[in-house]
Amino acid sequence: MESEQPRTNPCWHLVHTHPRQEARAEQNLRNLRIETYVPMYKRKRNNRFTETKVEEIRPLFPSYVFARFKVNDLYHKVRFTRGVRTLVSFDDRPAVVDDDIIALIQSRQDGHKLVTVPLQYSPGDEVAISTGPLQKLTGIFERAMSDGDRVVLLLQAVGYQARIIVNTDCINKVEDPPSTSLEQ
Repeated sequence: MESEQPRTNPCWHLVHTHPRQEARAEQNLRNLRIETYVPMYKRKRNNRFTETKVEEIRPLFPSYVFARFKVNDLYHKVRFTRGVRTLVSFDDRPAVVDDDIIALIQSRQDGHKLVTVPLQYSPGDEVAISTGPLQKLTGIFERAMSDGDRVVLLLQAVGYQARIIVNTDCINKVEDPPSTSLEQ
């Protein structure tokens, strides 16, 4: 049988918010004196009108806020807080998020309280260039540049190998084709 500790002691829970209402839900929960955590990260995107790079700060988990509270005392207040859609629950009980998970996310924050997202490419990965004049070419990921925004790729075209530097957001990993099995 599950212990009553998560219901009577403050624990981290995952609050599902209405779309783009993380800040509203967080502020309203803080007004109830509930500890909250909304991990944020910086991403670069192209402005579709000017084609310039724009940096924006976004929630790491869109539509979710971590909140630390006693379920027995504050469940209904949290559940019906403006901006909150529901609490993530299993078997009709709000799910408890382990303190270690919150600590791990917080440990990846930089000096500006933004979570740094590790690069998802490894040396040797095949990648495709998705934008720019080299669009649709494929190459081999070699390494990330020190600024973290650019990468070095090895391209091979018509018997010539070249190293090029492109922005990280211009490439996508090429998925391995499904392997076929001849087992009978």
